[in-house]
Amino acid sequence: MHSARTLALARKICLNFEEASESPIHADESLLRRMILNLLDNAIKYTPEGGRVTVTCRRTGKEYALSITDTGGGIPAELQPRIFERFFRADKARSRTENDGGGAGLGLSISRWIAEAHDGRLELVRSDSAGSTFTAYLPAEPFPSATNS
Repeated sequence: MHSARTLALARKICLNFEEASESPIHADESLLRRMILNLLDNAIKYTPEGGRVTVTCRRTGKEYALSITDTGGGIPAELQPRIFERFFRADKARSRTENDGGGAGLGLSISRWIAEAHDGRLELVRSDSAGSTFTAYLPAEPFPSATNS
């Protein structure tokens, strides 16, 4: 997550990782890291200078909910159904310029595929003028039984 911190610092964005309890999961670490970095990259790039990006992870029953929330301008409601399509770019205002790395419109599509490859899902939970929240729901390890020895 060092690269996300560096990008956030360069853009003067506050990056918060809310403390979470231990979260054991059977997963491909490199794929989950790619999913999280894709989501963080989008959140940071579409949040204006001085904004905030927050990462939370909580257990909800038999799954973890990993959420990344930003204080960007949001995604227009009419475009939200298409954001997980490969190569889809929302609009010129949300498209990156060549000076900041471009982008092919694959990050969210790849991130959703990674969540699904782990028997989970990735959802746009909220997006409005106050920002956006993406949440990846991933299967949690069963709670250890007190009777297991």
